[in-house]
Amino acid sequence: MKLSHVFRTTILASTLAFGLTGYVQASNEKLTEKDAVEIIRHRVNFSVGQEAFELGDYATALEIWRPLAEQGNTFAQFGLGVMYHDGLGVAQDYQQTAYWWQKAARQGQVESQYQLGVMYRDIFEDYQQAVYWYQKAAQQGYASAKVNLGVHYLVGAGVKKDIKKARSLWQQACKQGEKKACENLEKYKLSKKAK
Repeated sequence: MKLSHVFRTTILASTLAFGLTGYVQASNEKLTEKDAVEIIRHRVNFSVGQEAFELGDYATALEIWRPLAEQGNTFAQFGLGVMYHDGLGVAQDYQQTAYWWQKAARQGQVESQYQLGVMYRDIFEDYQQAVYWYQKAAQQGYASAKVNLGVHYLVGAGVKKDIKKARSLWQQACKQGEKKACENLEKYKLSKKAK
């Protein structure tokens, strides 16, 4: 599955929602004027890279995002991961995808955590790692991660089989509006308390 649409949606929403005020609140730091200018510069550079990505100018996006990613920008790290995952402007390389997404995921970037879960499940077939990353994303309230994690608990892939845990995760995700979770509850007859 190509991730460019997922990337666009995630990054655009995140960058708009997580402005300078969000940074200050999230970091609990008092910013100096120099720090504020640096943050704004990074955001502008990232946005220019995002625009290049949107236009299919992957060489420019790569040129702009790589230094930002190396400096710890989680959105740029996620973006590089998408580029390597889909082979956009670079050779497709799942090891590089994992490298960049892990950097972002370790800093709490939830979409990277979720996508690592998918990648470890579907590409590397390492179910324990898939469960690890799904749990990280689920702990942040990411509904799709709860759906996939529930499947792992249902069948015991990478984790001890636990139908009650699967039901609980799906109920949480269903309450968040995740249609697949609601369907799974119905499909596996878990709407009511499992015996």
